[in-house]
Amino acid sequence: MKVPRIVISFLLIILSFILSFYYWNIHVLSFFFNKLLLQTVPSQYYEAAKMEGASSWQQFYHITLPMINPTIFMVVILSTIGGFNLFIEPYIMTGGGPLNTTLSAVLYIYKQAFQYYNMGYSATLGFFYAIMIMTVVVLQKKFIEKEA
Repeated sequence: MKVPRIVISFLLIILSFILSFYYWNIHVLSFFFNKLLLQTVPSQYYEAAKMEGASSWQQFYHITLPMINPTIFMVVILSTIGGFNLFIEPYIMTGGGPLNTTLSAVLYIYKQAFQYYNMGYSATLGFFYAIMIMTVVVLQKKFIEKEA
């Protein structure tokens, strides 16, 4: 089945919105993204499963979930990366807070670079932070994405 260009364009627009507004809007956009994907699952699969006597839970587990699994994977990965990149809220509200209670990892790296002028240290922290995020993403890929 060939995907029409309009669908690909729409998915790219949705992806750009997710990347632009990942932190607060990720749940709303992922809801609409999943809603769109649920509508794109071909009804022939459900009809065939119903004729074979599959229950609604079996239809969900064996038809719906595998069809929307790549989208679930993408939403989980973008949400995870968005959670790791918490910076603007603690920076604006408290600047790290009293006794560093609201200091996030990204804010700590920023402070090391631009407040204390430890550029080498902050570059090293940023590099290892990126490796840590990549490790978490690879682990999520291993546990979420199934082989087709």
